[in-house]
Amino acid sequence: MTILIKSLTRNSKKNNIEWIERMESKNINWAMWGGWFDSDGCFSFSNTKFNSKFVVVLALKDRDPVELFAKTFESSLEYMEYWTTPYNKDGIRTPHLSKTFKSRFKGDRALWFANKIKKFILQKTSKIKPFLDKQNINYKFYSEQWTKEEWIYYITSLIEGDGTFYDRNKNTKTIVINSSNEPFLKYISDQLQLHKIMNFGKITKCKGHPKDDGSFSVMYSQSLRGKLPELKIVLNTLLPHMTMERKRQNVLKTLAWIDAKL
Repeated sequence: MTILIKSLTRNSKKNNIEWIERMESKNINWAMWGGWFDSDGCFSFSNTKFNSKFVVVLALKDRDPVELFAKTFESSLEYMEYWTTPYNKDGIRTPHLSKTFKSRFKGDRALWFANKIKKFILQKTSKIKPFLDKQNINYKFYSEQWTKEEWIYYITSLIEGDGTFYDRNKNTKTIVINSSNEPFLKYISDQLQLHKIMNFGKITKCKGHPKDDGSFSVMYSQSLRGKLPELKIVLNTLLPHMTMERKRQNVLKTLAWIDAKL
């Protein structure tokens, strides 16, 4: 493991108080981070006889969002390479060199983070709940209304994490979002349509990740729909808020493709 950016403060009671005060003074985009943590972010909780451990982690193969997270929350940015044997699309385990950027923090900082982001967690509600229970916070998920701007920030990072921005030179689709939670997809689709941000098509059932018993998990998917001028408006709306350069380049290529067709 290599430390690319090292946190300047240790996790102590005094430092945590000062850290929280600094974070409270920042204009943090919680809707954007909600999208990231509802997709690739992790709320890690372990409970033993002597200790409860709370950690929030963002780990990706793309550096850009993780580095932004580390700089925003003054946490370390780590890089690691390790061999794994994941299943391929045919359900066969194959050696793979995993290259991952990771940033994390724990304890009081993680609990504070969970409380601040809870409004924008729709998919990982069971994962964040122990963090809120520890603070005696009785929160009803899906209870707060979001602004149109909040939905734009959220859906942009959610798609960067759990979806795909396609290069239309190589694919017939523009945007696809995936989840194992069908009601969640239905809810966000309805809200995005209500706020006149984007329209997704019918939710389809598809084969998910392979399991050790040879079966596959169930996933659900929906694709962006609309005529080319409408797709252009959607992409131009999301583009300024993207944090992953690799997928941002696909959007730029698709916009150029649309312009050539119009």
